[in-house]
Amino acid sequence: MSKSKKALSIVLAVLMFTMTVVSASAAKAFPFEDANMWAKDSIQWAYENGITNGTSENKFSPNVLTTRAAFITMLWRMAGEPPMINPLSYSTYPDIPTESASYFEAVYWATNNGIIFGYGDGTFRPLNAIKREDMAVIIKRYYDYLNLGEEDSAQETGEEFADMNTVSAYAKDAVLWSLEKGLINGKTENTISPKESATRAEVVTILHRLSNLPLV
Repeated sequence: MSKSKKALSIVLAVLMFTMTVVSASAAKAFPFEDANMWAKDSIQWAYENGITNGTSENKFSPNVLTTRAAFITMLWRMAGEPPMINPLSYSTYPDIPTESASYFEAVYWATNNGIIFGYGDGTFRPLNAIKREDMAVIIKRYYDYLNLGEEDSAQETGEEFADMNTVSAYAKDAVLWSLEKGLINGKTENTISPKESATRAEVVTILHRLSNLPLV
């Protein structure tokens, strides 16, 4: 064998070995055995980008409902985990009393940037499941936050959904905007189910779509 052919054989062998190692590493990098489903690409995106982890070492639990705290934490991570500049100036929620809560920074970052607000009684209710209509409101505010306050409005009417009249008044514009941008789909062909809570699979899918939405 000539030196040139031998060198080529070595290069090809090294290349094939490298590709095998990379392929094996990529397979190992996605550990969730319950994520082989319609949302797999978005789950993988969320995992690889540090947006969320699994519920255990090899479980993602895609059908488990997402809490309000978990949803805001995912958004905070998407934003690059902005630090709290002056914690003492931040408004407080009586049900998030200390900084020991894992979602403390995320919630107060979102609150002080106008992305979320508490309930009428002043609470945040972090462990409540996030409703689909509230998720639409929050992602719309987050998008406007990224646009430095420039609001983007929707032309969508939602007339194809028979339950559009059940959307809360405060959420209607955001739900229509989310539908128009393709961030949220109907639960069926003619229902939007605004009061239903969102699963982990649904949330990461919507956030994945949001990450690809260009700013205005």
